[in-house]
Amino acid sequence: MADQLSSADFGFDDHEPLLTRVPDAVRPFLGQQQAAVTDSLLRDSDEKAFFSDKMRELEGIIAAMPETYGTDGMPDETRPVSLRYFGPGGQQWFIIEKDVGDPETDGPGFPRQDQVFGLADLGMGSPEFGYISIPEITRAGAELDYHFAPTTLLEVKRQYYPELIKSTELPDVSHDVPSRDRALAIYQEFYDTLPERAEAVIQKTIEKAEKLGPADFLGYEKMMREYQKDIDETFGIIREGEYRGSSRPEVELMQALPGESIYNIPEVKARFAQSLQVQDRIGETRRQLETQFMDRLKEHGKALLDAGWLQDPKGIYLACLWKSGAAVRPDSEMVNKFLTAVKNKDLSVMVSWIGANSQNPGSQEAFSRLTGVQLGKTQKERVAQLAEWAGKEQVEELKNRQEQKAKIREEKRKVEGLANAWENLKDLRVNMSDGRIVNGQEYIAEKVGKGQDHVVARREGAVYQYYLLNRDTSDISGVRKPTFTRYAKAVLAMDQQGDVRNAMHLAGLGDRLPEPQKAAPSVDTAPSDPGQQEASKADLDHLFGKEDPSQHFQQAVKQPESRAPEAGQTQPQMTNFAKTLLGRDPSDDVPANLDPQMGRKGPEALGKLLKEVGGETLMVSGKQGERATTIREYLDGGIRRGMTATQDRGDSVFWYNPDDTKYAKTITDPRIIGVLREAARVHPNLGEAVRMAAPQIQNPGKGRGHGHGHGQGVE
Repeated sequence: MADQLSSADFGFDDHEPLLTRVPDAVRPFLGQQQAAVTDSLLRDSDEKAFFSDKMRELEGIIAAMPETYGTDGMPDETRPVSLRYFGPGGQQWFIIEKDVGDPETDGPGFPRQDQVFGLADLGMGSPEFGYISIPEITRAGAELDYHFAPTTLLEVKRQYYPELIKSTELPDVSHDVPSRDRALAIYQEFYDTLPERAEAVIQKTIEKAEKLGPADFLGYEKMMREYQKDIDETFGIIREGEYRGSSRPEVELMQALPGESIYNIPEVKARFAQSLQVQDRIGETRRQLETQFMDRLKEHGKALLDAGWLQDPKGIYLACLWKSGAAVRPDSEMVNKFLTAVKNKDLSVMVSWIGANSQNPGSQEAFSRLTGVQLGKTQKERVAQLAEWAGKEQVEELKNRQEQKAKIREEKRKVEGLANAWENLKDLRVNMSDGRIVNGQEYIAEKVGKGQDHVVARREGAVYQYYLLNRDTSDISGVRKPTFTRYAKAVLAMDQQGDVRNAMHLAGLGDRLPEPQKAAPSVDTAPSDPGQQEASKADLDHLFGKEDPSQHFQQAVKQPESRAPEAGQTQPQMTNFAKTLLGRDPSDDVPANLDPQMGRKGPEALGKLLKEVGGETLMVSGKQGERATTIREYLDGGIRRGMTATQDRGDSVFWYNPDDTKYAKTITDPRIIGVLREAARVHPNLGEAVRMAAPQIQNPGKGRGHGHGHGQGVE
């Protein structure tokens, strides 16, 4: 029986490969939704051949389209209109010139085409020339008209806006212009005979369809092209030359009636309504021809399978597809891809086609016939059967491939997130300390240029705040605005260490930042009251000066290799200062040492504790030597220097100024630790917590007079 199979049974023929995606040159002219739908139609629809041809046609149209200023000075009768967009509410745009592009910013091979020049009608019937943003109109619902044929501006005006046509712009179709009455009579006669002429074309095409083989794709496509050509001639459409796409009866009538809008003439309106019925008949016939071809193709595919003599995998697959109603040509890339996937046990292809997708009955039947695996009805069953058929090696390969794709998608998401966050910084306005106002991008560039090139996150109360940190000087800066926060989070997502320069480099934005500069350590600021300046500074320098006040109790203090650097000191081992400052890695979501009871207790307990231990003696060492003070005086001195934040580290508490990190101490004295922990439960700001506890404190008293031997030391 095999010798009974002829090439006509499958319609084999050499043909240019069909496109499977929108060409790069066309994609910028489509909205995201239209591009995605067209991609799908090119891959899986019954009309993929039509859309493939249409994409190739659009490639040629776009390549030949004049660039910016390329049509200046051209008359309307020769000024080309290449594309048309249509949108909701009767909106339409006619494209005359494409963007010339910018070689420094555009993609390879073609401009980005963010805008074009043309005639824009926003549904008001009053079109205007101007630049048109393709992304903007497509987001608003506009689509590229796949059925629009390139024409001239004069023809666009003639068809859509005849009131814009000047009498001198009318084409000279005939040297012998008839009178008005004669011109109208000719026009009416043309449309009165239109139904008869159209029906003759329809019947001729139906006869051709009856003679086609059931899988004669080339014959069918040729027949449909001839059908459209005959219909155009029946309607008097000019197919070649300067007035291509125009209707000859309308052109001749406008020539005979210069300056008059022919579409308002009663005789023209009547004939136009009459022609709509003919157009409906033509469209109905086209659908009938398509349905007839598909029905015969289904029957043919079923007959081939029922005969039982097919052995060739390609023939089996095509027959299964046709039986299911898929009009797939024998030279389709889809056929070879499927057969190659079955031969190589490509699990990725098979899962996407017939495992997770139940809408491909033809491919499912072909797979079962070729492999002997009878696929189940549910997705779970099919995927399990495909995995067993492919084997462990293919399953593992698919898993690795999916993981790799997921990583690529995640990296792309991070890059896009950082790029968007950086772009949004343009709208952020920051008041600088010197009175300048800069935008967010300028702020980041300035701070990073001065060495604050790492993002750190710190828990402050119930939320995290994000800062830029200089790891050498410990200076930090930040802006408490959502735009800055989103940028900081995007940096941490790209680089877990918070390295701003590396994150920007990975996102392709490294050139947005200046070269690094060494910044001097922050300068100490004296109290605001001038009268108290010298005395207060001397007092505070003794308690929190440049010398380490914990040397007297060195045996009770941990080695200071990871604590905050003091003002004026340089400690090379402070490269991980952000982690030391926060008590955690800045990329962690939640600090492990966060006290869950923070803010839940009242100030009474803090007031009671301050009253009890506030007057006790504390020995500290400073530039002026060793001296005695009270715990309350020591706490007040730190608060006056802005040391209002704490981090509980279990056997110690890190006490620091969140805005000037050179003021930072690691507290090991159990009495002060108790006060700091109790204050943290009242309020995240130590100064505010002490203020809230003030009514509970009457006279702290002299305390129990603890001296050297009892103190655990202050670092």
